[in-house]
Amino acid sequence: MKVFLEKISVLALSSMLVSAFSVSSALPSMLDYFHSYPAEQVELLISTPSFFVLLVLVLNRQLNWLLNERQMIVTGLLMMSMAGMLPQVLQGYGFVFLSRIFLGMGIGLINAKAISMISERYEGTERIQMLGFRGSSEVVGSAFLTMLVGQLIKFKWTYAFTIYSFALLVLLFYLFFVPNQIKSRQDQVQLGERLPVRFRYESARLALFAGWNVCISSCISLRVPLMVTQGSLGTASAASVILGLYQIVGIVSGLVFAPLLRRFGSRLLGLSYLALGLSSLGIAFSSDLSVLAIAVLGAGFVNSVLMTAIFHQLAEEMPAPLLNSATAVVLIGCNLGGALSPYVLKGIGLIGESYSLIFSLFAISCLVFAIFAIRMKNRRKFDAVG
Repeated sequence: MKVFLEKISVLALSSMLVSAFSVSSALPSMLDYFHSYPAEQVELLISTPSFFVLLVLVLNRQLNWLLNERQMIVTGLLMMSMAGMLPQVLQGYGFVFLSRIFLGMGIGLINAKAISMISERYEGTERIQMLGFRGSSEVVGSAFLTMLVGQLIKFKWTYAFTIYSFALLVLLFYLFFVPNQIKSRQDQVQLGERLPVRFRYESARLALFAGWNVCISSCISLRVPLMVTQGSLGTASAASVILGLYQIVGIVSGLVFAPLLRRFGSRLLGLSYLALGLSSLGIAFSSDLSVLAIAVLGAGFVNSVLMTAIFHQLAEEMPAPLLNSATAVVLIGCNLGGALSPYVLKGIGLIGESYSLIFSLFAISCLVFAIFAIRMKNRRKFDAVG
């Protein structure tokens, strides 16, 4: 029972990693409340945490000098809960903006640790299963908090921010059920050191794989609703259902990750990008709502498998003391991928704005990434033999 509660507590950390956007449903009410401010400035309140998550990840190496794992997670969860709930007490624009800054910093503090601690604490099949469950936990947490916000805003928009009180519950589970790992001074020093060149290259390569995966995922979320409504394939509510299922299918992929890894091994990363390319091609040439839905759900399944495969490969190739810094590099890639997705779409728009062109180009790019992944796998095999 103790081991089970420890695993639940570790997985619970991931359930709030994408909670910054869970309050998006409150945006219409916030626009009414802050009517004297430009709409862009009010919308910034939703996206502001992402910039500060990225800032903390960039400073991850320096923070590892100052704080150990327990201090970083406790500080992060306290910042998330206190700052996250502040708009319920103080509704001035400046106070809300400041609260969102500190929320982002809190999420940034636990982001890399929530992933790397799984690879540090577990090994073999147990680690593979936990990484898969971690991806599912992130999706479940995001879906639950988003649905809860939808109910809370019926009373008042500020109630949406009470969802961050769950960070206190996660904190209690962490303190009571996750044993403190005492690292030697040498390990603590290594945590704050720069990654050696070889590991830096590997981290950057996996960050590129992860970032492009997140970019495509974000572009699907941005363009599928328009494809459905503008293409007369269905209604806005139908598009909402598809995107909801697109997220939820990630739960399934997390549960079946271990069997997939056993079946395909080191080929899983390349094959997943190939499958994402086929799904993108399906989206590109969908002329029917059901076909589009199947293609989107396929992409959602593969998106989650890809992310878990990337973090598994990172855990396999990085020495334990360097794993947290390497995870931070990959997460920087993820955040940049999401942030740059509108600009990627804008760049493609210079060539043409048809949805078939956009997702056909994504399909081609996935083929390139698949070939790159297979070549790197073969090169590592050659180096091992040599």
